[in-house]
Amino acid sequence: MILRVRRFRCQQTTGKTYENPIGVLTNAPPFEWHQMNLSNYLNLQASTPSPKTFATIELNPPGVGGGFLGMPDDWTPPSRFVRVANMCHYVQPVPDARSVITLAEHLLNTVDIPKGDIVTPSSPRSSQMKVEYTQFACIWDLTHRILYYRTYDDLMLRSIDVNQLKLMQTSQPACFPLTLNGHSPIDMTPSLLSQ
Repeated sequence: MILRVRRFRCQQTTGKTYENPIGVLTNAPPFEWHQMNLSNYLNLQASTPSPKTFATIELNPPGVGGGFLGMPDDWTPPSRFVRVANMCHYVQPVPDARSVITLAEHLLNTVDIPKGDIVTPSSPRSSQMKVEYTQFACIWDLTHRILYYRTYDDLMLRSIDVNQLKLMQTSQPACFPLTLNGHSPIDMTPSLLSQ
């Protein structure tokens, strides 16, 4: 899932450059299909539906968030596209780069696939199943040229300041472990006890 894509070129199929006012992109089906599919979800809105009277009974929404009732919630690329496109459409603008990164994390959380939710045959004739999941998520701050990432096993956001790298002066790729020490909760008990 890619957020805030304004223009892209599809090399594998048409070689065509697309304008993307929606700002969301996923792997399949083709982009034109996603644009057309969004028209099936014009009823989605950020506001909670108003109470309604049926016969003599006034019915109230069971809680907030009912404006997104009917939004697809499975893991298919079309559903992820619809979900993120609608969320991007309704989110409130944020004032600075740090707030944009936080917002992008929240949007990516809605399409983060946990291990075990998707299993597929590892090959057409195999009885062994392959587990599909979100192995990592990246957020690029194109203005400041900073790459933020997190992995499945370590949800702490890490950053790489591309401005400080000297990649152009070497022909060797730079490598490092993506996950450091796995997911280790930070114990905040000492902070509470010291008060």
